[in-house]
Formats: sequence, C-alpha cells, structure tokens
Amino acid sequence: MKINNLEEVIVGAVVGFVFIPYIHFHVLWLSPLTAILWWLGGASMYALQQIVSMPDKVADFFTQKLWRRLGVPVVICVTLAIYLKSWIPLVSGPALWGVLTIGYGVPSIATDGSPLGKAVCAFLGLQPEYSHRDKTTADIMIRGTIGVLMGLTMLSLFFIAPHVKWYLLTVSLGMMYPLTVLMVD
Repeated sequence: MKINNLEEVIVGAVVGFVFIPYIHFHVLWLSPLTAILWWLGGASMYALQQIVSMPDKVADFFTQKLWRRLGVPVVICVTLAIYLKSWIPLVSGPALWGVLTIGYGVPSIATDGSPLGKAVCAFLGLQPEYSHRDKTTADIMIRGTIGVLMGLTMLSLFFIAPHVKWYLLTVSLGMMYPLTVLMVD
C-alpha cells in the first residue's frame, strides 16, 4: 500500500500524539487513528482509488473533509473523557471542530488557499506561488496559528488535571504541528 500524501499522515499522528501526558500508552492507538482520519479528510478521491480499487461514490464518501473536521475531535475528546473519567473534555469538541474547519491551505496558482492562508500571506507580504521560501514560511505561520488555536480549545483539560506542567507539555508538543511541513518538505 502506497500512501500518496505522507504529510497528512504525519500531521494526523502528531495531533493524536500530543495527548500523551494525559492518556499515556493509549496514545499508541489514538495517534494512528487520528492519522488515518486526518489523511482521509485530506485525501483526494483519485489518491484513495490508487490504493484500493473502489467505485467513485464509495471513494467520495471516504474522502470527505468531515473525517478530519468531525472525526478527529470526536475521537480525541471521547478518548480523553473516558480515560480521565470526566465529561469536561467533551466541551472542547465543538471548539476543536471549529478550528479544524478554518483550514490551513496556502494560496497558490492552483488553489485559492484557506481564508487564514490568504490573511497570513497578505499580512506578511508573502508570495508563496513564486517563492519556495515564502511557501514554507506561510505554511509554518498558518499551521502555527492553527496549532495555537487547537491548544486553546483544549483548555478544558486544565480543569481536570490542573497541573500547569501537563497542559504546557501538551501545548508544547502541539507546536510540533507547524513543523510537520519541514518533515516532508
């Protein structure tokens, strides 16, 4: 099996892995699950059909952005709620869903990018369609913004395990998120 977009898998795995201070070894199944959901949410129908032969309608179902935008928050928040024996992480689910709907696309000749991507490029005066350095800078800034917002959505964890060190470690690990662009670049 060949995975066409390794970047999506890495990003999804990092998103699940950051909760290791709270769920310890359970991250060994959470991280691969979030990686698969993240990849499905960013995979193209064509890419999926290259891996597994399936009809267009079935492939279209499995490549919906909902896998990432809804699947990842549900899996993370339910896992945390079960493991921490508290309903409080479920409060973070809608906020996390909201952050994931923003998107982190960088404007290019082929696509318009996300609204956040356009704003970051305009604010910093970047031209990612012409410069590889500008594209990498834009990627890191956009993903950094999404990473910070994701960290803020998980503030509910602080009310359950009020040790600042655990929350700060989780947010620090979450800052690996924008660096995933460098891992595959």
